[in-house]
Amino acid sequence: MKGMKYILVGVINAVWLWFTIDFLKYFLYVYINSMFIPSSYRWESGKVRDCLSMWAIQQFIITNIEILLFILLAYLFNRWFLRKSKLLEEEVKSKRLLRGIAAISFVIYFAFNYMHFYGIFMNI
Repeated sequence: MKGMKYILVGVINAVWLWFTIDFLKYFLYVYINSMFIPSSYRWESGKVRDCLSMWAIQQFIITNIEILLFILLAYLFNRWFLRKSKLLEEEVKSKRLLRGIAAISFVIYFAFNYMHFYGIFMNI
């Protein structure tokens, strides 16, 4: 029975990664992130200036902050699920598993984010 719960945790985290990456790519990056960029990087008409380097760096930083929030939400959910299902009775194993899942999510998210911005701004 424990094996099924581990598989369930893995499937839930994989679906969460897939959903949040698509959410980052198609909604937050396109519609929301540009609202956080200061108006000093815009012309009076509201369009972004010709020099896109600072704008791209700010977009990258904003997306990284959003990624950290998604990792925190996944960590809190996993902690709640592990406690609720009594999957791991030992506190040390539970913390190790939670940290491992968060580390894997961290690598996947930031690899996606780097490839996403590299592809956009290097025209690949």
